[in-house]
Amino acid sequence: MPTARNTSWVKNHTIYADAADPLPVWLDATRRALDGLGLAGGRVGVDEHSWFLTVERWKMLQALLPNATLVPEPRIVDHLRLIKSLREIEYLRSAARQVEVGMHAGVEAVAPGVKEREVADAVFSAMITAGAETPLGGVITSGNRTNLAHGSFSERIMEVGDPVYFELSGIYRRYSARLMRTAVVGRPTSEQQHIAETIIRIQDEAIALMRPGTPASVIDRACREPLLASGLRKTYTNRAGYSLAINERPSAGEFIREFVPGVKWILETGMVFHMLMMAGGMGFSETVLVTERGPERLTGMERKLFARG
Repeated sequence: MPTARNTSWVKNHTIYADAADPLPVWLDATRRALDGLGLAGGRVGVDEHSWFLTVERWKMLQALLPNATLVPEPRIVDHLRLIKSLREIEYLRSAARQVEVGMHAGVEAVAPGVKEREVADAVFSAMITAGAETPLGGVITSGNRTNLAHGSFSERIMEVGDPVYFELSGIYRRYSARLMRTAVVGRPTSEQQHIAETIIRIQDEAIALMRPGTPASVIDRACREPLLASGLRKTYTNRAGYSLAINERPSAGEFIREFVPGVKWILETGMVFHMLMMAGGMGFSETVLVTERGPERLTGMERKLFARG
């Protein structure tokens, strides 16, 4: 209750006590909250796509509200989240600065004989000092582990020639900014340099198209088709970008505006996206704001393949 009073503008609260079986207690709090509003017999919108409304909880909720008509809500809050306010954009700028600090620290820690875990220590220590909030986490892989789409750091020791792949999130006021970069232990090979430069060039050209009124399908094709034509990947089943902002769910993505083949939506001023591209064990990404003047990179770290050690 003290946390609710101190962190929320909502002033009416329904409380519950811990119990050996928490589910009935949690759900009964929902029933009591609706009773207090006089809505337990009305039409109640339910977020049916919620990560946390399990089948078990849904059945119990129906039993606790026999007089209510539970109907799917049309993702009202999700759609309101898509256009960021000026304050939300400032929060995202702060998150972007934090993730850049962490990325710089991670790149600086890369060297022969260093464990991925030691690099992670440098990353997260720097981010905490820069003001990052929990949950801290991200993808830090090296060598043949960079072929994993996702993966936490491990005990693996880095060797000369290894690519080191980072995908990190800065979090400020629960708003997430994301950033991908790749480093090489030692001097990059000509092939590694070619892969990195190709990815960056294609992504730069695609991001330049991110203006209000542009169909998302145009951006997706600008990412996907040149990468496939380059021969760096035989298939590209990943999304090329996704909407990003405040989140308490298991993923930073909002899962309502995705850059994938065949999408029909249009870019609007105030939308924010994580634009990402991976090939050959390397990845580069930016957090991008759509403005009236065009795209603005909220993450400003140098776009290149870093060489360390």
